[in-house]
Amino acid sequence: MKNLLCLLIFLCPFMIFAQDTITVVYYNVLNYPNPSNNDPQGNDNARAIAFREIMEEADADIILIEELKSATGADMLKNELNNNTQGKVFDRAPQFFGYGNSSLGNMIFFNTNLSSLIFQEEVPRINSQEAPDGSINIAPRPNSYYELEVFSPANPVDKDTIHFFVGHFKASDSNHSNEPFLIPDNERRVLSALDIMDYTNTNLQPTDNIMAGGDFNFYSYLSDNTNAPFHDEPAYDSLINPVSYPIHFIDKQGPWTRDSAAPSSVTKYTQSTRLNYNEYGNEGASAGLDDRFDFALINDALDLGLKKTRYIEGSNIAFGSPNQLDVSVLSGNSPVKNQLHAMSDHLPVLTKLAFNYSTECLIAGVSTNGSCQGIDYTYEVSFGANYDSGTYEVVDITNGNTVLATDTISPISITISSITDTTAFQIVVRDALDTSCVSLPTTITPENCSTNCGITITAINTICQPDSLYDLEVCFDYQNPASDSVNIIVAGQFFGAYPLPTVSGECIVIPSNTLNMTGDGSAMLEVLVQNVPPPIPPTEPFISEFHYDNGGTDVGEFIEITAANGTDLSEYTLYFYNGNGNIVYNSYQLSGAISNVSNTCEAVAFQLPFTIQNGAPDAIALVNNISSEVLEFISYEGTLVASGGPANGMTSIDINVQESSGTSAGFSLQKTDAGWVGPIPETPSVLNDGLTSCSSGSGSVTCEASSTYDEPDCSVNTCPMNLVENTSPIPDGAYQASENISSSAELSNTGNVIFNAGVSIDLLPGFYVPQGAEFLGIIGGCTP
Repeated sequence: MKNLLCLLIFLCPFMIFAQDTITVVYYNVLNYPNPSNNDPQGNDNARAIAFREIMEEADADIILIEELKSATGADMLKNELNNNTQGKVFDRAPQFFGYGNSSLGNMIFFNTNLSSLIFQEEVPRINSQEAPDGSINIAPRPNSYYELEVFSPANPVDKDTIHFFVGHFKASDSNHSNEPFLIPDNERRVLSALDIMDYTNTNLQPTDNIMAGGDFNFYSYLSDNTNAPFHDEPAYDSLINPVSYPIHFIDKQGPWTRDSAAPSSVTKYTQSTRLNYNEYGNEGASAGLDDRFDFALINDALDLGLKKTRYIEGSNIAFGSPNQLDVSVLSGNSPVKNQLHAMSDHLPVLTKLAFNYSTECLIAGVSTNGSCQGIDYTYEVSFGANYDSGTYEVVDITNGNTVLATDTISPISITISSITDTTAFQIVVRDALDTSCVSLPTTITPENCSTNCGITITAINTICQPDSLYDLEVCFDYQNPASDSVNIIVAGQFFGAYPLPTVSGECIVIPSNTLNMTGDGSAMLEVLVQNVPPPIPPTEPFISEFHYDNGGTDVGEFIEITAANGTDLSEYTLYFYNGNGNIVYNSYQLSGAISNVSNTCEAVAFQLPFTIQNGAPDAIALVNNISSEVLEFISYEGTLVASGGPANGMTSIDINVQESSGTSAGFSLQKTDAGWVGPIPETPSVLNDGLTSCSSGSGSVTCEASSTYDEPDCSVNTCPMNLVENTSPIPDGAYQASENISSSAELSNTGNVIFNAGVSIDLLPGFYVPQGAEFLGIIGGCTP
């Protein structure tokens, strides 16, 4: 973080910034469209015009709506939005998300001059609660998620990303005392809120720009004490409580209250805009403004402006409010009060965001970090830019301005294959969209890597077997091997160590009974071939396996320690670091001693009394209590620099494998001589496959190569044990069996038939090959 800060300070004197304002509106559009309504002010066409006039007055750029009834209605509103007088061009998300079996749903409209949709998804309803009769309740309405890229018309290559959630939580404040199959409504709202929080904290980062809003239908209240930290509307607390989740939301209008408990908060109220029920024929609430149901919440990143977009203080308002309790919106002085009254029984919630963009191009702070990777020289080019152009090029200016690599983000990795030349050359980084934007030259002096070990995969072959599985044949060239064995890792599964083939270019076969792949043609799988130096025996224990995340509620979390015989584990402590702040969030002192006389080492799994954080990133340090030495500081889902604790100031080492909400329970990440693999089936308190002699790992991997292959479809057994073919005439083609083929049929006059059997071919009475036909019998067995 210090280096980044210094870079930003260095760049700042040369930057010129400008700012655009992006207006976000959340709005419940009350059962739109309703084709059967012919009321002059309540019909679909009249309401669409009212909607457009409201959004023009609000100067809306991004509009998230609830209670939309159809994709057709979305197109009607979008088309009317594009009749605006401001020159804005709106589009909508391509998919209409309905609320489960309901005809209602959510939608987003966005100004294409300022934004574009990257992704949309219905938020999974993963949280549930048991009702009194044992029924399982989930959130009655799924939330919607939209990811938008925002940019400036003045500089379209300068971009940022905002993540939006929109929801319509369960209405009413019933406890359903007469309906034992339902939980109370406020608890059903909690499930909707937790679905948003779990999705956010699983898929997004604390530095991401995030908004969550919609019609949350919060009914209950505690008191008019605005200093109260929590309320008896627990869904509200679930969204804003900073204790439960690293990423949480901020209510910029201040603590939520409802109704006469805090009449001074009427400026926050959003329902109802009307005094009478079913005005204009579209149903809706009545009795005037007395509820705050609609929200637009932001996270810390937007509040602090951690990226290019920042919340504009004081801009979060109930748009068009008359600022009086129990009156209709017509009592106010908004220029669009009539339109608000006709369109919906809710007021929109408006929020303004400032988007900062740079008007000058500057690429600075170019640095390189290179080393031999086998016989190749690989180096990374790091740099800073004052805006995100979308594409950068690394150019070799010594050798004819050759473009060495192109990427969208720093650092950019470059490999020079089979290098022996150590001649220095100069590079620059330039903006691919504006090649006049160029960094100062940087000198690269490569190493001679020709004497190092190298691996090149030349072929990966799959061979279907009669059991519907397949053998895997991996062929590779090697140079200057570091040892006489290789490891092969297939889709995270470790195989080996295999003897190094005598001749470079030969193959290693992993049989199907060991490979344990499905053979159903279902996936593209990765193969990693590693030639590693002999393992280095440890002098201290080390972390050898752990499980921290799985689908649903995390279960069976553990950490395994492997140590040499005679080790007193009570002399060691594990410290757990949270990537949100990089601080220690818990610790665990080990216990027991290794005294297994039958092995030189032993693995011991520890079930922890607390939950392991789910990453992006998080880290674990193993510390010797006697010497205070940090023996290991490993992390998953990225790296971090520890702030405080025994690893203070240390940079973690990413194990480069991870678990997720898609990982099955009973799987784990495991250390081998070649490094970490997984997720694979867990083996707590059992020495890992591929981890030899109680080693803490080999020295650095001197050479490895990876490639992918399409898993074959071996599900159709093309090689029976015995085959009887008595159809006359025998259809042309090749017939095979692992043991015997027999036939008493004839070939056609022009037939062409091959029998290939592993043991015998029986040509029985009636078998006949007429003149002009061709028949071939082979004793050889099945071929792929």
